[in-house]
Amino acid sequence: MDTVTHGDANQMWNSLASTIRDVAKETLGVAVGTSSGHKSDRESWAEERYKEANREAKKAVACAKDKAYEVLYRKLDSKEGSNEIYRIANARERRRRDIDNIKFIKDEAGLTIVKEDEIRKRWEGYFQYLFVGEGPGSQEDPQDLGIGQFQNNNFCRRISQEEVRSALRKMGRNKAVGPDQIQIEAWRCLGEDGVRWLTCLCNKTLRSYKMPTE
Repeated sequence: MDTVTHGDANQMWNSLASTIRDVAKETLGVAVGTSSGHKSDRESWAEERYKEANREAKKAVACAKDKAYEVLYRKLDSKEGSNEIYRIANARERRRRDIDNIKFIKDEAGLTIVKEDEIRKRWEGYFQYLFVGEGPGSQEDPQDLGIGQFQNNNFCRRISQEEVRSALRKMGRNKAVGPDQIQIEAWRCLGEDGVRWLTCLCNKTLRSYKMPTE
């Protein structure tokens, strides 16, 4: 396990993930589907029943859609339908205006600034304080920025093994695998070695600000 903790987070992940997949193939083998020419009568009957049910379901959905569209078109042709469309269009336009027009933030003195370049500088100063702890406004309380409450200490600490261990315990069993094709049970089987490795990976990711590609 210690031999795959070298390098950056991406190298660490690729090294161990490929090792887990290779060992799983050697130990458990690879599932192979049954040839269509060797299907039993029961399998053929079940497959045919499934196809028939699927065809009937598609017909029912198409019929329901036709009826729904017919009702909708009748409604749109009425005065009530026209008013409903007008109301929806107005509501959408109001939401668009709210998003496009309201841009402001507070400066160090608590005054509202609305100019885009000043807002950008304010954000730059805040994030410099958030991640580095220095820069314009580094002595002020994050709650005084007028942009909500931020837990800045979460970006400056290390992730502990107990946090990783707790996260593994909370993950559900028998879940579908993701793109990496590694089940959660594999990480649990690695025990404390897996916890130490994942903790190291998480902390390398935090320090580099870069997630593994996979």
